[in-house]
Amino acid sequence: MAIDGFSFPMRKAIRFVLKTDPKKAKVLAEKHCNGTHPTLYFNTKSNLMSTKAKESYFDRYGQLQAYVGWSPEDATRIAAVKQLVSPSFPEMIDDFYATIKRTDDAVKVLTGGDTQINRLKQSLTSWINQLFDGNFDEMYVDQRLRVGHRHVEIGLDQVYTNVALSRLRSSINQTIIAKWSGDQIELAETITSVNRILDLDLAVIEDAYQIAHTKRQKQEERYATIGKVSGGIAHEIRNPLNIMKTSIYYLKNAKDISDEKRDKHISRIEAAIDDSNLIVTALSEFARLPEPNLTTISMEKLIQETIAKNVLPGEPFKNQMRFSVACSLSDDHILGESAQLLIAFGNLIRNACHAVNYEGEIDVMIGERNGKKMIAIKDNGIGIEEDNIKRILEPLFTTKPKGIGLGLAITKAIFDAHRAELTVDSKVGQGSEFAVLFPIREDV
Repeated sequence: MAIDGFSFPMRKAIRFVLKTDPKKAKVLAEKHCNGTHPTLYFNTKSNLMSTKAKESYFDRYGQLQAYVGWSPEDATRIAAVKQLVSPSFPEMIDDFYATIKRTDDAVKVLTGGDTQINRLKQSLTSWINQLFDGNFDEMYVDQRLRVGHRHVEIGLDQVYTNVALSRLRSSINQTIIAKWSGDQIELAETITSVNRILDLDLAVIEDAYQIAHTKRQKQEERYATIGKVSGGIAHEIRNPLNIMKTSIYYLKNAKDISDEKRDKHISRIEAAIDDSNLIVTALSEFARLPEPNLTTISMEKLIQETIAKNVLPGEPFKNQMRFSVACSLSDDHILGESAQLLIAFGNLIRNACHAVNYEGEIDVMIGERNGKKMIAIKDNGIGIEEDNIKRILEPLFTTKPKGIGLGLAITKAIFDAHRAELTVDSKVGQGSEFAVLFPIREDV
């Protein structure tokens, strides 16, 4: 939800309520609009306003402002010229969409006809009014981000936005120059300020477009991969189903079954169910992997929890394996989503256990490498063939007799979403090291 047209205290109050009750926030907004019909943009599903990622992006916007030389005087100049240019807004907006309608590829995505065009004109009117209000806060940035995301949703190539915005820039500057009656030096400074804010707007829209486009591309790649591996998955899940079928047939038809035989077949069924569940869970995690909800996490606590969840205290092999965790960082915090990272590191820990056959040594080192924070999991197990190292992250590739080849693919997808790098170093007969390098963030 983005909110235009409210006072700062009211925007703050609405945002506070939005965190816990989006519907109540909407009621509050409508109650206090005082007939001014402020623009409301609700997205209760993603609730972009309250996410840490959005706050982080607003910090990035401040960096972009500094890069173009933005100052409070720019905001003052832009707000001061609004009365001069606002009477020409309808003409500028008509010209903006006339340009788009003359472009065949752009028109193809506007499937709603004149009704959609009129609705888009209203949105552009709100956008251009907000541009000249001089209040470049989080809500301002939020609306620009939504433009880029929306263009990906409807399939509009960013190049058309760039060209259309260039035309809008020209119309705004020509209007200011034609109607200006003041000092010429001040006119030049005002034009510079307008160009700066339009450059910033274009940068944010393009940034949002790239983020959303990359996200959609990765999702499409995962779906394409699922299509390729579906035959293999069907084969993998058919094996436990056949085991269940034969055991159930035996239990239904055999006479005078001993307790030992009955228990054996029940155990076979339970094991087959567990195998089927493992396959379905892996496929589901790979297909629906969402964007991580980033929070501050201790790397050492994350690893200790991963070990606790994946190496159970009562298992007989526990005493035959040696785990060591060493942290050399004074600050071991990163930004990540615990639930996803537990899955990823759980896969690496279990693979290390399998590599040492539950009776070797596994060392986890937390430190720095190549200017990044690192978690490295090293074992003295069987190692990986050189030819296989290049393929182990591919979906459906596995060297395990009962593996389905999605574990490391899911792991890599999770680390990619966290902008972390996964490296593998292994020698046959000596062991392997899987190292994960996280970017060092100043806002952690």
